[in-house]
Amino acid sequence: MKLLRRLGFDASADFPRPLGGGLSHQTWAAAAAEGTFVVKRLNPVVMKRPAAPGNFRRSELLARTLADEIPAITALRFHNDVLIPFEGGIYMVFPFQPGRILNRDEITAGHCAKIGAVLGKIHRRNIRPDAESAGIECPLHSWPLPAGQERTAVRLKQVNLLARQALEKLKRNAVMSHRDLDSKNVLWNRGEPFIIDWEAAGPVPPALELWEALLNWGRDGGGKLRPDRIAALLDAYRQWNCLPPPDWESVGHAGYAGMLGWLNYNIARSSNPALSPEERQLGAEQTAITLKEIIEYEEQAPQLRRLIDG
Repeated sequence: MKLLRRLGFDASADFPRPLGGGLSHQTWAAAAAEGTFVVKRLNPVVMKRPAAPGNFRRSELLARTLADEIPAITALRFHNDVLIPFEGGIYMVFPFQPGRILNRDEITAGHCAKIGAVLGKIHRRNIRPDAESAGIECPLHSWPLPAGQERTAVRLKQVNLLARQALEKLKRNAVMSHRDLDSKNVLWNRGEPFIIDWEAAGPVPPALELWEALLNWGRDGGGKLRPDRIAALLDAYRQWNCLPPPDWESVGHAGYAGMLGWLNYNIARSSNPALSPEERQLGAEQTAITLKEIIEYEEQAPQLRRLIDG
């Protein structure tokens, strides 16, 4: 691969192997005499945002800081930087980590316990946001949905306001963390987790990140919450971090924020004429998926609260 050769690796002439699963960036596995690497081309639309380069650098700094205690996969540095300009794009290079992402029906209480321990260790470090870290915000969006979805738009405005108010209440206790510790961002190899994709890292209320982890890892393939998984993750978390009793109602309202931000991004992506048809189609698909997830969340949030309290 040309990029690896430019960086000084004895890279194979074989065409790099695309890696699936990326919803925003493109990734490949590429071989060199020194080993196998993952090459990520960052989304050019994302990288046009003025804050984006700094956010990527800070997220990788956090991952390296935590890597002495948790299994974090971090980007390689070249010329003292993780971002690599090359042929009109910006890239990152990672060591290849063997493993695979589990689907929801493969996840067991044992897996959940290991994720609870990882999250508890991160929060125990109590790394506070600095002046350059992005704030915790939930902007009020206009929700320009197609005709026929007016009731959905009204409900989105309602939960958008609830999420904004809840985050204002919770954010004073924020710590620096991964912020997207979903199953899609964990590779498993011989029963051990390896945490990837740190780009969303930043300040987050610990109770909110714990809540989101419970919701993601606690559901099976049919979307049903599994009490054994919830209990295992919670128990393992509490072995590593003592969390003051949260206001779970506010935490539940704040749980809309991430989904709303992703939904707003994909609504804009699906209708942006400057993007490729493939990119717009991906935006439309993610819009539909996220709307469905918000509806499911409204039903499951009260169930999760009962399981936590029980």
